[in-house]
Amino acid sequence: MLQVKQKIASTPPVGEDAYCHLLPVVEALIADGNEPYLSQEGYFFNGPDGWIGYFKKPLNFDLIREKFELPDTIVLDDKYFNPGRRIFCKASGTEIFGGIPNREQNDKG
Repeated sequence: MLQVKQKIASTPPVGEDAYCHLLPVVEALIADGNEPYLSQEGYFFNGPDGWIGYFKKPLNFDLIREKFELPDTIVLDDKYFNPGRRIFCKASGTEIFGGIPNREQNDKG
């Protein structure tokens, strides 16, 4: 039986945070056993260049491709941040990084 993929919008809804359209992807990664780092805002941190989400394990691109229909504005990038991988929304500037075992250490430089 063919699974119907959930369509992800190319941009967040008007008036919503820039990451909102990516929340179904985040929730699927969590359900798959990956663990996000949480901020006061939730799954995303408001960085100088936009919203950023961090996961402890590499991002499961096979799962994302299986569950979601992604627009051209959302890039699954396994070259920029290998081996952890990155999801980048060209429309909103939102990024999700995987394979960050200790985010606090990375913040210290």
